[in-house]
Amino acid sequence: MSFREQLRNERILLVGGGVTGKSLAAYLIALGCEHLTYDDGANDPFASGSFDRAIVSPGWRKDHPFIQDVIARGIPLMSEIDFAWRIKSEVAPAQKWVAITGTNGKTTTAQMVESIFS
Repeated sequence: MSFREQLRNERILLVGGGVTGKSLAAYLIALGCEHLTYDDGANDPFASGSFDRAIVSPGWRKDHPFIQDVIARGIPLMSEIDFAWRIKSEVAPAQKWVAITGTNGKTTTAQMVESIFS
């Protein structure tokens, strides 16, 4: 069974409702996946039942109390980057990636890299 098919049979918790979390939610909707998004200050997502997988936005630290709760519940946890890599490996295995990280200058650097590739 492919990873995308597997996701359709899971209840997924998205941790982080920012820009990337919203994009991920839209992708899961397109796949027909059941999911719920949690962000700081939201209601307890576990009140609505259990989850088969949690996907966390990069801005969340592993020592955050909510992440620690997810881990303590035994819910498999993966980052959005790991999730994207799994999808890429399935739908476009030859695709190349460039990663830009850091505190300052990511947008400018990304625009320069885009210009170089164009």
